[in-house]
Amino acid sequence: MVVYESPYQRIELFAETATLENTWLPRTLHLTDEEFMVEQKKFADLIKQHGCRLILGNTQQMRFVITPAMHEWIRQEIFGTTKPTTMAKLAVVVSEDALAQLATEIALEEGMQAIPETPTRYFANREAALAWLHATA
Repeated sequence: MVVYESPYQRIELFAETATLENTWLPRTLHLTDEEFMVEQKKFADLIKQHGCRLILGNTQQMRFVITPAMHEWIRQEIFGTTKPTTMAKLAVVVSEDALAQLATEIALEEGMQAIPETPTRYFANREAALAWLHATA
């Protein structure tokens, strides 16, 4: 079920598996830092609101390049003060845009230092990411 949609991302809740998926859209090419912050906060709030344990960040179509200033903001504001404590696994489908992919990976790696106990993996496609998320340990 779609729980949030904007010109920049779509967030879907799969309650039966406690999975929340955000899909960044191509229009992120025109995203400002301020708009990115609003979108990120919305995603973090929905993770906590729905108690989701499995998170899928689909950045395949993302064109926004996360700047070093935004890396710091993500680390402090998303993973620091508002970190989603219920998260058991995070899967990321990487962007087709090499620069956006690199910037996203750096931001996530820095942010995930706040919750190192959460396994995180990167994937080339959504199907492989979902298979890993739903695999039992």
